Amino acid sequence: MLPRQLHLPAAGDDLAQWCQVSYIDGALTRREILRTSGASDAYHDWHERISDDDGRTWSDPRPIPGVVDQRPDGGIVTYPCGHHYDDALGILYEKRMRRIWPGLEVYTFHWEGHQHPFNDHTFVVEDGRDVLLRFEDGPDYDPQNPFDPEFCRTNSSYLGVGIAFGEDGSAYYPLVCQPAGHSHNTGGLVLMRRDPGSGEWSPSNQQFVDPEISSRGLLEPDVTLLKNGHLLVVMRGSDSPTTPGRKWFSVSTDGGKTLSPVEEFRYDDGSSFYSPSSIPSL
Repeated sequence: MLPRQLHLPAAGDDLAQWCQVSYIDGALTRREILRTSGASDAYHDWHERISDDDGRTWSDPRPIPGVVDQRPDGGIVTYPCGHHYDDALGILYEKRMRRIWPGLEVYTFHWEGHQHPFNDHTFVVEDGRDVLLRFEDGPDYDPQNPFDPEFCRTNSSYLGVGIAFGEDGSAYYPLVCQPAGHSHNTGGLVLMRRDPGSGEWSPSNQQFVDPEISSRGLLEPDVTLLKNGHLLVVMRGSDSPTTPGRKWFSVSTDGGKTLSPVEEFRYDDGSSFYSPSSIPSL
């Protein structure tokens, strides 16, 4: 079979098209999430379409409701971020991140210094049920009071790239955690794990790097389960005045309960190599 490529047309002048595809069952059903942007991290025109035959044919695009919610007292964007299906337990997980701007318009950013006026929280939808991923004490999300200062202050996190599954149905999902005292520039790593018996999510310890190592902390972690049972988490960072681009990793040898200190990937002889700040995928 010859390779075939299809290209989405430009959405308009100075507008980029974004497309994300994931399977939503253990068979051939795929969901495609479409959006446009004309500025960094500001996404509009959210649509989805479904394929029941592994991408050969697709439904017509339809709007995704409720992504952007501008209220008189602030703005909320609930990002749909793709799906992962666990074959062992037959559970469909959808990743979502909720970004909250108390008292401001959505997509208000302060790029100078990256001290942005919003808070992020990561959720997993398990067969239609929203679950806030917690690594510290704090209230749950209240749709009637979304700008609650205590909620905004606690369990702030940026979602990871993917979810890994064990043969018993255990789920592992890395997040960028921003506990009290940490900003968007100093986020660390926490690995969330779901017990297949109780269905409860629990956090590992947290790991951070010095700002002299990465000027924006740890970013977009992904995880994989190795053949020896260890969990490998890989993440990107950002250049600092003293450290050029690197790829970083952490390992858990006890089923996701404990993460090792963050290290850089090196050659076999121990020498460093440059790696751009690209998002890893395992």
